[in-house]
Amino acid sequence: FQCARQRDDVYGSAPAFHGTRCGGVNWPALKYAFAATSFLAVAGAVVSKLTGIRPPYWVGCALGFVAVVLAGVWVALRMAQVSGWRRVGVGTILGLAWVSAAEICGLFTGLPFGEYRYTELWLPLIPLPQGHQFPVALPITWFVLGGAVALLTGRRRFGWVWGGSLLALIDFALEPVLTGPVGFWHWSSGDPPVLNY
Repeated sequence: FQCARQRDDVYGSAPAFHGTRCGGVNWPALKYAFAATSFLAVAGAVVSKLTGIRPPYWVGCALGFVAVVLAGVWVALRMAQVSGWRRVGVGTILGLAWVSAAEICGLFTGLPFGEYRYTELWLPLIPLPQGHQFPVALPITWFVLGGAVALLTGRRRFGWVWGGSLLALIDFALEPVLTGPVGFWHWSSGDPPVLNY
């Protein structure tokens, strides 16, 4: 099957998905793998809560990590269909490097987000000097969120304003959950500073 071009896509002319394959990608398989992984993670949490049976912590972390990676693959493939492999490849590498550098800088200096520390709960982790830890899934998660927002806002007028605002809103909604009950990181001041958003 071949990908047909659509004129009404947010980027102007992106391939639509016809058939089971598009651009050599088996989209249904990728979609079902992501859905199954996400379902298992959520179902496992519910069953654990209802029964009191606690599987090893790494099982949930592994399912979550696989779900984030699959989402990242989907976003990268979708963006490549819209903008081309070279542009997305370079953008992905630069974006992951930028996010990682900003987060690591934030861990050691408190800039630009404020003072915080990642806990041992967001596995897998890369140990850093001074007892800091860096979650491997973090830059991938921001890539998924940023890429999805870019696909949503497209080349609309002031798309970067809408995209940045949407990412800040997502961060604002996720922050109390990820620092509270999930406990992936904690702020030195207790609450996230305004600079975080």
